[in-house]
Amino acid sequence: MINIKRLFQLSLCFLLHTLAVDSRAQNISDSLSNELKNKQLKPGEKVMIMGKLAHRLYFQNEEKQADSLLQLALLTANTLKDGQYSAYIYAIKAFQSRITEKDKSITRELLDSATFFAKRTSNNTIKGYVFYCSGWIDSRDGKPNEAINFFLKGIKILDKEHTLQDLKYKANIYSELAAIYSEWEDTENFGKYVRMGLSNALESHDIDNKASSQQMLASYFEQRYLKDSTDRALLDSALYYNKEAIATIRNNTERIRLLSQLPFTAMNVANLYAQHFPPSYRDSIHMYLDIALQKGIETKQYTVVANSYGMMSDLALAENKLDEAENLLNKAAGVITQDNMPDQHTLSQVFLNLSKIAERKKNYRSALQYYKQHSDVHQSIFDAEKMRIGKSLAAKYEAEKKEQQLATMQHKIGLSKKLNTVYFVLAITFLFALLLLYYAYLQRNKTLKQQGLVHQLEIEKINQEHRISLLSAMLEGQESERSRLARDLHDGLGGLISGIKLDLAERTNSLTLQESKSIFIPVLQHIDDAIQELRRIAHSMMPELLLKAGLSEACKEYCRNLKKAHFEVVCQVFNFKGMDKEREVVLYRIMQELLTNVVKHAHAKKVLVQLQQSDDLINLTVEDDGRGFDLNDEKNKQGAGWRNIQSRVQYLKGVIEVYSDSKKGTTVTVECKSSEKKREKFALTP
Repeated sequence: MINIKRLFQLSLCFLLHTLAVDSRAQNISDSLSNELKNKQLKPGEKVMIMGKLAHRLYFQNEEKQADSLLQLALLTANTLKDGQYSAYIYAIKAFQSRITEKDKSITRELLDSATFFAKRTSNNTIKGYVFYCSGWIDSRDGKPNEAINFFLKGIKILDKEHTLQDLKYKANIYSELAAIYSEWEDTENFGKYVRMGLSNALESHDIDNKASSQQMLASYFEQRYLKDSTDRALLDSALYYNKEAIATIRNNTERIRLLSQLPFTAMNVANLYAQHFPPSYRDSIHMYLDIALQKGIETKQYTVVANSYGMMSDLALAENKLDEAENLLNKAAGVITQDNMPDQHTLSQVFLNLSKIAERKKNYRSALQYYKQHSDVHQSIFDAEKMRIGKSLAAKYEAEKKEQQLATMQHKIGLSKKLNTVYFVLAITFLFALLLLYYAYLQRNKTLKQQGLVHQLEIEKINQEHRISLLSAMLEGQESERSRLARDLHDGLGGLISGIKLDLAERTNSLTLQESKSIFIPVLQHIDDAIQELRRIAHSMMPELLLKAGLSEACKEYCRNLKKAHFEVVCQVFNFKGMDKEREVVLYRIMQELLTNVVKHAHAKKVLVQLQQSDDLINLTVEDDGRGFDLNDEKNKQGAGWRNIQSRVQYLKGVIEVYSDSKKGTTVTVECKSSEKKREKFALTP
């Protein structure tokens, strides 16, 4: 007569709620009471212990004492800054409200308070517990989809910790998920979460969760066997895990809290033997039914007791023992009404079986009476089932609607992302194009500037070459003129003076008077001096030695002649290998001009002239110890001599450096190349 699926759901509901309370031994109430007497407890610790003790008191049907204890705990919790304590107490009250209160709005208010305070704590264990509580309540309110959502959130946050309490809460959540998927006949997910629950129980060494997980795993294999009765191994597995659950409970009677699991599990084993094994297993059926009756009465699991009587009635009917069967069903009807939440399915089945027995005994009045009672109970079940199915369908419709909305939203988000990607690519392309245009603009400006600079350099080069050409022509003209004057002075005026001297000398020799000779002899001496000066001037204008022996010898000769006439001059020549003749003439003129400036302005006693060569670089230095001049005074740079020097240095494409001190004298250094691109030579003939 027993609906084992319904029986399992009832056992699971009871099991999961009580597991949420605690997992300690039966003397936990006394232990917790003793802990509360410890005056050294912190307020938060005290609140948590009071919550656990209230849970235990509810389990022992001491509701008034539990309510008072929770109210006191809540007053203390609300004074604490951390929201975990208030969240924990409100969650316990929400659990109990859902079991005892008919007004679900009160439960929702308590749950909302628990959620509110859970957001004001960093304690992941309490957050996970509140998620578990929310899922537990939604599951019993016919909202399995919402429940699953809360359960998965709870697992996610509890995975961040690894305490024993976290493992126990996760085991409860796995059991809840398994129950939902079992009702949906989703065998794959049912088995998945049952195994996860068992693994979690073994890891946490929680005997209660271990036993309940073994029992659920047995139901999983039984569910699979009902779908495929050809696979006998599934039935064997169902029996195996049910017996393992019984063994776990019996071997840990001192540690296990929920001995009420034992009658449910024994009931399941008896039903498996009765439904799927031959009559030869009748002794095994009676053995497990006796366990279910004994432990059911001890733990006040009246639904189990009623169903056990019902199974015994079925066995009596099989042997045609109508009176015994009727007596057992009456016991079942009497026992089931003692339950706080009588199982209407079991009661309906009891009345139906009593009606059948009365009909077999030809007691039609009783049969009709029992059948009416069965119909009334069945109608209430049908109405409740219709309401449950309606709520379930509404929940599924809302879930499907939300999924469709979510899919539409995801589609829109996908399109938006694609459009954003397109816009982003276009923006990047446009930006890249702008950068290319800007780069091209910069390159064009740079090219134009470079072209302008090149053009300017070309103009400067042309101007410089023009200036050098003019300078070259000027110097060529000067040197040609110097050569012509030197020849004219030497050949013309020099020869004329020499003739005058010879004529006077001849006439002087013909004179007899000493007085007359004394008059002409000084004149002859002056004429000699004039001839020497003429030769010096002609030599200076175009030294023959420069053309024959080169710059070094010409410099030395010029310095020797200058030394005799004015001051001490030292000429030093180092490693000079020679240079182009026209460049030697220009450099020689620079030296002449520098020494002329020394004679005119420096009033020096000593002068040093150095000519040296390093590779193709020529250095000419003229240094004196006379009076220096102010380099910053532009008047000192405006003389014809200084301009001639600068022009010749420019012609040589060289550089000139001047250092002058009023007390130490002046040093002028000219540096140029030994040779340059060949130019049109000017005449250097004497």
